[in-house]
Amino acid sequence: MFNNINEQRNFITSRFAEIQVRFLEVLRKQADKLVLLKKFNDRYNRFIEDNPEILDDPETKQELQIKLEELTDSLWVLVEAKKDLAVTERKGIMDSGYIEEEMDFFISNVQKLAQGELERYFGCVKLIKDYYQAIQNRAAPFNSDLHPIEVLPPPEVFFWPLTLY
Repeated sequence: MFNNINEQRNFITSRFAEIQVRFLEVLRKQADKLVLLKKFNDRYNRFIEDNPEILDDPETKQELQIKLEELTDSLWVLVEAKKDLAVTERKGIMDSGYIEEEMDFFISNVQKLAQGELERYFGCVKLIKDYYQAIQNRAAPFNSDLHPIEVLPPPEVFFWPLTLY
């Protein structure tokens, strides 16, 4: 029983690390933000080099402001898309049922341990009772009124390791 719990702990630890790595890969996936920024910066620098005399023109400033707002909007679209991807991945991890399945398996093992301890306790009580009855030269009754009780019924039996997300 303790081996099962120890194996489960090791399995959960390695699976948790795999989930973390996969989620971090989703977060680290490069978007095209740097490409957009570089492209905008190159166009701006080329424009300044080619047309230094019209830099103070109000219409030029207005046009540059519009281009900058378009860049900002494009960057926000990329950021929102990445956020949606991360939220979807997180939701997939949370909805996989992995934690619930592992908790059911763990609770089942704990219930088995508790049942074993109860049976051991009642065995000891019966042994002590039989011993003192033997000392007093009385025959032990064949049907003892001491019977181990059942711990909560165990959850469904799982085949471990479980299928994962």
